Amino acid sequence: MENPHVYVFADKAVKDATEPGTPILHAGGLAFCFENVECLGILEKDRRIRVNLDGVFIGSIRGEERIADPVIHVSDRLIQDGITENWFTEGWALGNGVTAHRTHAKFDTKMVEHKMGRTLAELKLLQGYLDLSSHRLYEVHDRTEGWEVYERRWRAGTCPQCTHGVHLLWMVTKHELGGYGYKRIQEIVEEGAALKHPEAYDSPGEPGKYFSTTRAFNPQPSTALADLLTELGVK
Repeated sequence: MENPHVYVFADKAVKDATEPGTPILHAGGLAFCFENVECLGILEKDRRIRVNLDGVFIGSIRGEERIADPVIHVSDRLIQDGITENWFTEGWALGNGVTAHRTHAKFDTKMVEHKMGRTLAELKLLQGYLDLSSHRLYEVHDRTEGWEVYERRWRAGTCPQCTHGVHLLWMVTKHELGGYGYKRIQEIVEEGAALKHPEAYDSPGEPGKYFSTTRAFNPQPSTALADLLTELGVK
């Protein structure tokens, strides 16, 4: 078996859509575009085959057998953003065919006293009392262990320091794409390029056969101060 190739793109068609409700090709629609309309390559869609970051496995009556290594291609735009192959955690399941992936990371904050860097709850526990009039408060990033693990997945210094969404799309192909095939699918996925032969996607009797609609990502404002006042019993 030839090693499957996995092409990972920034799903800019979703991320940069300015109007929620804009129709875009979903994973099945992109598979149809890739194989049947623009004929850019052949997807690996065998349900017996499972592609992981660390190997390609096939199921049989004897169990699961490792048969190959995937070849991972991360787009230049993603690398520029700080996402490389290392962004995916060990054993990450890539599946087969076309996969749209969304990760939302919440940037938590906390209120601290400016001199000692302690939270007011910690000061109250340490001192036994709390005089809010004598303290200046700052809102800082609450660097939890979970955030630090997540941040290390990014190239050093590139993880967004705010609540954010990561929108990826990857496809598993049987063979390496040629230059035109790769450039064309990259234009469609990352730049929202116009589709060729738009009439091929007409399906009046089957709404949603190839397209879905975008949804706005609206991160919520920080609740650090409100949470703190609740914790301290201040209404």
